Amino acid sequence: MCRHALIIFVAAAASLAQPGVWPISTSAARFSFLGDAGGIVSITDRADGQQLAAGGRQLLFELAFTDPRDPSAKRTYVSNLDRGALHGTLATADGTTTLTLTWRNLAERGVDVVATFTAREDDPLLRCRLNTSFPDGQALEFIKFPMVTLAAPLHAGGDDAFVCGSTKGGIYHRPSAWKSGRWQGFGQPGNLAAAFGCYYDAAGGVYTAALDSSGTPKGLGVARSDTGLVLQWYAGCYALGRYSVDYDLVLAPFHGVGGTTWQHAADLYRAWAEHQPWAARPLARRVDLPAWLRSGPAMVRFNRDWLARPDDAKTWLRDYYQRHWSGVPLVTAYWGWEKVDTWITPDYFPCFPDDATLGDLTKFVRGLGGHTFFWPSGYHYTLTHNKQADGSFAWDDRARFDAGIRPHAVLGRNGQLLTRDPSWLRGGQTVTMCPGDPWTIDWFNHTGREIAARGGEMLQIDQVVGGSYPACYDPAHGHPLGPGRWQTDAFRRQLTTLRDVGRQVERDYVVCFEEPNEWYLDLIGYQDYRDWETLPQADVEPASVFGYVYHDYVPLFQSNPRAGDRLMMAYELVNGQVPQ
Repeated sequence: MCRHALIIFVAAAASLAQPGVWPISTSAARFSFLGDAGGIVSITDRADGQQLAAGGRQLLFELAFTDPRDPSAKRTYVSNLDRGALHGTLATADGTTTLTLTWRNLAERGVDVVATFTAREDDPLLRCRLNTSFPDGQALEFIKFPMVTLAAPLHAGGDDAFVCGSTKGGIYHRPSAWKSGRWQGFGQPGNLAAAFGCYYDAAGGVYTAALDSSGTPKGLGVARSDTGLVLQWYAGCYALGRYSVDYDLVLAPFHGVGGTTWQHAADLYRAWAEHQPWAARPLARRVDLPAWLRSGPAMVRFNRDWLARPDDAKTWLRDYYQRHWSGVPLVTAYWGWEKVDTWITPDYFPCFPDDATLGDLTKFVRGLGGHTFFWPSGYHYTLTHNKQADGSFAWDDRARFDAGIRPHAVLGRNGQLLTRDPSWLRGGQTVTMCPGDPWTIDWFNHTGREIAARGGEMLQIDQVVGGSYPACYDPAHGHPLGPGRWQTDAFRRQLTTLRDVGRQVERDYVVCFEEPNEWYLDLIGYQDYRDWETLPQADVEPASVFGYVYHDYVPLFQSNPRAGDRLMMAYELVNGQVPQ
């Protein structure tokens, strides 16, 4: 024990002998943290000696607090740049070096933060963790860590780009040319499907990832600042007293042979991801899925107009599908099957146009070797739909909701019912039911059972993008307040029980949800993907990022195909997606 203490003292003293920095090295880079503030001041790529950090006094972490007694109170912020005593230690043992930076009484608010950075001689990754403690009267609601400000561009003359594992993929070209203040954020669950990102050009780049097997909600953001490009991991929470980032957030330079691309960063991430619980079995070994799904199906979508003309759908199936695609399993997705109108929840049954007509169509489809696919709208509960000139609504379900369903809905941070006014409700309003309440899981499973009873073989939990739903603050539901790991656990329970309920009726019942999230790959059998949908910014190029990492784990299909778009069809085929 005394020998180890001596090592720590000598190493710490040696670091302070340098010009005010704490150094730590991986096999790929030398990192330096500013001695009086702790921000990353230098990242030297050991492959070519290139300086990748912007330098200067930079943020390493930022914590947002509120008054737990006042939900309407504004957030106040504490960061590594605030006044507070910073102490560091640097220890090396068994080839592992650990830098521990400790801040006491930050901003004179009693906030203590301990950040640890671990490096190995045979590992390119710098591994970052953080824990914080703080007095009563403060609720931690948001954390950014680690934050690193990179040089932008990384190399002179490089065509720089940012890519992350977002639900839609996408290459953000030339972020070095963004206006200062531009920000892009990607949350998981939500629009971050695989928890990694990279900033790069042809000469090299910086890779970052969250190596989290347990499913803690988090996000990855990229922002242009006055001094560089800021990569930052963040998490929403509601913590009293203490909070820990108990999984590794990693940073590393990376290179590719013959020029660096985002695929080289994705390869680093896959090397970790393929050992995670959700990737235990690739699609070819998924004996829990029907053989037809593993053999490579095609897909067609019938909307409400087609369902109103089932004979026309049958003609298409006979004259086109049977003639040209005989022997290829066909997924037939139904849009507009809901009783009231498309996407109007949850009074779904009897289905449109009526159960007998739709049932006849599903039997016809199955007789040809097709498979029926329904998309109920997740945890939405439509209160009102289609506002009329006199202020009334064509559909008004508020009385039934208030009569016994309201206690199971999501409450916001202010303790009030969380409502939305989506465009498809045409002036109406919806709320979200909370799956952290066991009642909601049973409620949705009832829908799944009814769909199976009507011939449905596949079900997509729609409008729950990447498995995301609003964090709930209702203490009566039995889950912790605010965002947390409980949300991931609840959605896994939903997928597991929904599949089991469906298979009581349909032996090969398959479940999935809108847009991907790696955490649930072992439970789903089909994946809504939208990487062809170009993001609004003109400098974003479609890229099948999630498909690149997980192409052999789940069949991917474009949710919104465009008839006659041959370029889109070619993109689907090149990227191994289900043809439509």
